[in-house]
Amino acid sequence: MTAGERPARAAVGHIDAIGGLRALAVLSVVLFHLDAAWLPGGFVGVDVFFVISGFVVAHSVIGARATSFRDYFLWFYRRRFLRILPAIFVYVMVIGILGVLFIPTAEVSRFIEITGAASLFGASNFVLLWKSGDYFAAATEFNTFTHTWSLAVEEQYYLIFPLFSYFLLICAPGPRRGLAVALMWAACIASLACAAVLTVRAPAAAFYMLPARFWELGLGFLLRYHDGAARRAGATLARHRAVESVVAGAALLALGYAFVATSPRAFPFPGAVLPCAATAVLLLLAWQRGDGWAARLLSWRLLTAIGLISYSLYLWHWGVIVLMRWTVGLDAIALKAIAGAAMLLLAILSYRLVERPLRYSGLLNRLPPLRFFAAYGVAGALIGAVVLGAMVAKPRVGLAASNDAAVWSPYVARPGAPGCAVRQDASTMAGGTRVTLT
Repeated sequence: MTAGERPARAAVGHIDAIGGLRALAVLSVVLFHLDAAWLPGGFVGVDVFFVISGFVVAHSVIGARATSFRDYFLWFYRRRFLRILPAIFVYVMVIGILGVLFIPTAEVSRFIEITGAASLFGASNFVLLWKSGDYFAAATEFNTFTHTWSLAVEEQYYLIFPLFSYFLLICAPGPRRGLAVALMWAACIASLACAAVLTVRAPAAAFYMLPARFWELGLGFLLRYHDGAARRAGATLARHRAVESVVAGAALLALGYAFVATSPRAFPFPGAVLPCAATAVLLLLAWQRGDGWAARLLSWRLLTAIGLISYSLYLWHWGVIVLMRWTVGLDAIALKAIAGAAMLLLAILSYRLVERPLRYSGLLNRLPPLRFFAAYGVAGALIGAVVLGAMVAKPRVGLAASNDAAVWSPYVARPGAPGCAVRQDASTMAGGTRVTLT
């Protein structure tokens, strides 16, 4: 398929207030990671992102005119690849190498590079589930790629997105559309039920895996799909400005409450329900009531500027935090201020030098599909190989003294003591590590 054969897309309009909502989401996550005491429930910013992504991705394909499912499929994935992968490729390469140089060899750090390599292919949530079993465990707090679990969930959602969006958003309405809508609603309800069950029985799986998170992305999708109902709701609010003000205020207060009071012990169910519902209401207001006070507030220039770089800021903030934890520390206010300035600078550079130029690259957009996807596959494989190769070479090239087990470990045989070596095995369990000596 050549460039001229890609589906044409009608303009759907940019919604400034969504950028402000993105800014609130990413700032909540950054503040939580800098110091959880500042915003104890700030981790729900990821759930806000999920609902926004479900809405925005659906919004972005409205009006696409594809002659076949194949054309739509290839067009959609080209756009997703250009939007997501360049920045994460650069992040994994840079942070992976810095981690090998500066992060000591220890049980808590032994899966970092593997997580990074998996994140290149949207699979880091599987590694994190296998390795640590808990997002709030020590092993995840010191892994520079822990935050990529959410990107993996979104990428896994994108694997199935074309299958239902083609019939619901692209094809002309027909008798099958009602069935497709019913199936989408059923999938979201089933996902919510899955989240409720897994939160109790397998909390790590509930946190990391798509089946328990699909409803959040699906909520945003269904909001955008039901545009007729959304327009009627917007028209009703326009006629009753006092009601609109109450709804907007309640949604903002609910989101603020979730940022402060959400507990990780009952998460994602029911903990994620309130912030996701509040986000859906704010998206509706931003979309249908652009002249309302809530939409104007979220369209504040500073917020929209942060929203513009929110993806890059989300990527780089965690790498800065974890590398500082491993090296100079992150306890003093001055160090946290330095961390904030560093992550903001890196986010701006990533957006201007990587994310935006490659997203709109004429060369990449003109490549035939086979060459385009092959180029990305090769790039991901090469970066993964470099990071894993650096992990193997870490004892020789790392700058931390603990890379040499003979220097510090009491379980390594010393010269002149044949037969006295102690074998050390480690395995993950209940969010920690069990060390066995034989």
